[in-house]
Amino acid sequence: MLSNKDRSSLAGEFYTLAELYKRGHNAFITLGKAKQIDIVVKKNNKSLAIEVKAKMSNAQFLPKPVSDNDTNKIWCFVDLYAKDFPNNSPKFYLISAKDLRAINKKRLNDLEERKQETGREYNSFSLQDVRLSDLTKFLNNWDLIDKELT
Repeated sequence: MLSNKDRSSLAGEFYTLAELYKRGHNAFITLGKAKQIDIVVKKNNKSLAIEVKAKMSNAQFLPKPVSDNDTNKIWCFVDLYAKDFPNNSPKFYLISAKDLRAINKKRLNDLEERKQETGREYNSFSLQDVRLSDLTKFLNNWDLIDKELT
C-alpha cells in the first residue's frame, strides 16, 4: 500500500506528464524510488530533466538542495491541495535552478537573521522549505521548458 507521500508524488508526476503531452511536448516519465529525475522532455536532440514535487496538504514543499551541477534541470511544484479537490485542477509552478537557488539563499538569510534576533537554531529542513508564496510568479510558467530547450 502506498503512503500518502508516495501517492502525492505519483499523482504530481502523472499530472505533470499529462500537462506536458497536452502542450505538445515529447516527455517520458522515470519510475522508481531513488531517482533524481522524474520526467525527461526531449526536443531537437536536446533534453531537459524535470524534478516534480507535489503535495496534497497545506504543508510546504521540501525539495533537495539545488547543486551547481543542476544544469538542464527545472523543478515543477504541483499543488494538489484544494478544498474542493478533485473538482479543482492542480496548480503547476515551474522554476529554474537559478531561481530555486535564489529562494534557498533568501530562506537561509531569513533564518540567519531570525537566529541572530532570537538565538534560536533552525533545522536543515527549514533551509529546503519552499512555500507557495515563494512560487507565485512561477505559476503556469510552461514557457520555461521551451526556453531551456532552445
